Amino acid sequence: MSQLQSNLDPTLVPALWMKDLAAAAGPEVPWLWQGYLALGHVTLLASQWKSGKTTLLSVLLDRMRTGQALAGRAVGHGKALVVSEESPAMWRQRGRKYDFGEHVCFICRPFRGKPSVADWQRLIDQISDLHR
Repeated sequence: MSQLQSNLDPTLVPALWMKDLAAAAGPEVPWLWQGYLALGHVTLLASQWKSGKTTLLSVLLDRMRTGQALAGRAVGHGKALVVSEESPAMWRQRGRKYDFGEHVCFICRPFRGKPSVADWQRLIDQISDLHR
């Protein structure tokens, strides 16, 4: 444990320095999209609007069905859950161009307004149930 870490409140999430990472690291990271999307991890695609995030995601979801490479990187087979503020109609339209197949599940517009903590918890519980 680093000196800084030992001075922190033990109920806080640990802060790790580079020298701490080797001890904290588990086995090698399994990749769904080599170098970009790790299995069992959360990935956020964030950038300015109309920059291609949804198109990239759509192509990735299509490639997960076949296992074909994307941008020269291997893509593994797998299932995906997409939580989106876009309507089911928009995803259905994309599905005509990209074959999402039966390996992709969508939760569209999960909140009608500003979500409360309870709303977020219900969504997380629903996602956990789907995962099981």
